[in-house]
Amino acid sequence: MLQDIITQLKSVLPKYTDDFTTNLSVTSLVRSGTTVTAETSVDHNLTASDNILITDAKTPVLIDSITRNGNYASVITNTKHSLVNGDKTTEISGADQSDYNGTKTLKWTPEIFSIASISISGTTATVTTISDHGYVADSNINVKLTGISPQSYNKTVNVLTVPTSTTFTCEIEGTDQDASNQFGKIMQVQQILNSYTLIFEVDNTPITPATGTIYQLTDYQTGYNGYKTVTTVPTTTSFTYEISETPLSPAQGTILAKSNPTIDAAPDTETISSLFTTKFTSGESDNWMYCVLGDDVTSRDRTMSTDAIAQLNIGTSTRLTMLKTFDLYVFIKTSNSNYFTDSMVKAHSYLQPLGKTLVNFKPTSPFSDGHYTGIVLTGEGFSALNSQYYVHRYSFETHNYMYNADQVNLADAVPLRNFDVDFLDKDNVIAEIRAEIDQDY
Repeated sequence: MLQDIITQLKSVLPKYTDDFTTNLSVTSLVRSGTTVTAETSVDHNLTASDNILITDAKTPVLIDSITRNGNYASVITNTKHSLVNGDKTTEISGADQSDYNGTKTLKWTPEIFSIASISISGTTATVTTISDHGYVADSNINVKLTGISPQSYNKTVNVLTVPTSTTFTCEIEGTDQDASNQFGKIMQVQQILNSYTLIFEVDNTPITPATGTIYQLTDYQTGYNGYKTVTTVPTTTSFTYEISETPLSPAQGTILAKSNPTIDAAPDTETISSLFTTKFTSGESDNWMYCVLGDDVTSRDRTMSTDAIAQLNIGTSTRLTMLKTFDLYVFIKTSNSNYFTDSMVKAHSYLQPLGKTLVNFKPTSPFSDGHYTGIVLTGEGFSALNSQYYVHRYSFETHNYMYNADQVNLADAVPLRNFDVDFLDKDNVIAEIRAEIDQDY
């Protein structure tokens, strides 16, 4: 469990704070096959097999087209863009028209427009909306029609053409008749985006369609980013690592390589001060974090620390809960006359990063259940202070269950259950006598 916690802290916490790692600026990330070569602005001091965390690398996704209609631009990507409903912005790069580039506000909300009328010609419906709909021709946008009579027209359809900002056409199956509202319902159209389509707001009125080699930049959690192992070190300012995907190259963004996390384990609270003093004296870092495990406590109902011994009958199935606690002690170097206040403010700023790193994380279990329950934060507060450093404590707990599979098998608990006795007479005829003796009592 301790190793699980330390690994989780080293691999995830640096995503949310730079205070516990050595942070290197990466000038380029170039992929060849599944090998990524990183170039750094200064000597990285890394060796093969070192672990690093790559952050803020943005993977370029090639854009086939950007077409503007009014204040909205419709983007069709060459491959799936991986953005999901709830992402608020995206970054566009490479368009010849600067108004298309930069961080853009996404239009995710399934916006609903009221329909003024629908006219049918054969299997093609021309839909007129009361206000501007923002759709663009050939953008692979789906819309959902509702409130229409006949009922067969109420369905999800693909936008075929966009004659004006308040009209679009789509294919309709059924009879050749104009649509109307049914029972006073309001005829509506609702936009549905797919994984190759984005719509964002655009300033001014740049020419349409956009020109240039254009990319949508995505901050993938996998791909270039993540906890990686250095494979080779060609020079003092370059290193390589392996990835399982094949994103477009080179990566974009302001990229960091975070190494040498100042996170470790300690056997007890008496030891951590001497450990930090050694690190502090050597000047390795201004901040250190130590994990100290608490004692295990088992109980049948998790209300009494000693009730596990109240049920010891032979052959009885017992479901026990094992409670595990641990504390994180963060050492913060003090630097001015307000060191207590400033250090406490900094310590409180680590609550959210630690929550994102540990809360609900499930360490592996020594029992058959496979995992502890998700970790929860149980408290935090001041621990120690002197003229050189401030110490803050964060307390966590998790628990695990011991089931029948973790208990002694009755057959294994009894060393001798049956006696087998063979008698051989003078005529070599075997006579078997089997004596069965129950050893359970």
